[in-house]
Formats: sequence, C-alpha cells, structure tokens
Amino acid sequence: MSRPQENDTLLAEQIAYYRAIAPEYEDHAIPGPGANEQIERESSSAELEARLRRLRWDVTVTATSGPCYRGAGHAWPTEMP
Repeated sequence: MSRPQENDTLLAEQIAYYRAIAPEYEDHAIPGPGANEQIERESSSAELEARLRRLRWDVTVTATSGPCYRGAGHAWPTEMP
C-alpha cells in the first residue's frame, strides 16, 4: 500500500499537468456525432417532427420559452411491419 507522502507527490504532479494543459484542452476534443449540426430557430415544431420522421424517429417536439425545443419519442424499429 502507498504511503500518504507518495500519494501527495503523485497528486501534485497530476494537478500541475492538468493545469498546464487546461488552456488548450478544447483543442484536442473529438466532436461527438452531430456536434456541428444546428437547426435554425425559425423551424416550427411540426417541421422538426417531419424532419425527424424522415430520419425514422417518432418524436413529439415542443417549443420551450427559450431558444430550444424539447423532443420526446423513440427511433422506429429497423423493420417496419
């Protein structure tokens, strides 16, 4: 088992490392799926639902009081009956 002083030294090294890379942290991030996609606010709930249906999603879209929409639903099965 490690001694407390060894853990303190390791922890101090880790803190120094992460503080040093913090300014460039975002530069190395790999964007997730859809990270660069954005839907214009001018779209209506009905337009967004139609777009999602074309992508095989059954979702009910509701506008919020802010600049966002809320969607609830699920993907269609891969095989349609």
